[in-house]
Amino acid sequence: GAGYTTPFLLQALKDNEEEMGRIVDLEREGRLRMLDYPFGTPNVEEWGDATERGRRSSLLCIDNCEHQKETASGAVHVARILSLDGHVEFLRGDAFDALSTHFADSDDGTVD
Repeated sequence: GAGYTTPFLLQALKDNEEEMGRIVDLEREGRLRMLDYPFGTPNVEEWGDATERGRRSSLLCIDNCEHQKETASGAVHVARILSLDGHVEFLRGDAFDALSTHFADSDDGTVD
């Protein structure tokens, strides 16, 4: 569910995305090196490609908001105020039910 820690997680996702963007830029410029050794992974370009195609780091929150003092809806509102709402998807409902209603198994056995 969403709650008190949600904005902190969203800020971390945003910060990580920005840092990965800087790493991709350094790789493209040929400057991703440490002590004159290449520094990075063979997949650095894939990280840049995903971001350029609009794939962002995100947090999926599933909460039924039925607790007496629920904070889930407030967490999403705070994310919006902090301009972090692009990193969160909120599904109102039961997490166990969401497996069958919101997610489908793909051909390779992973969950989409």
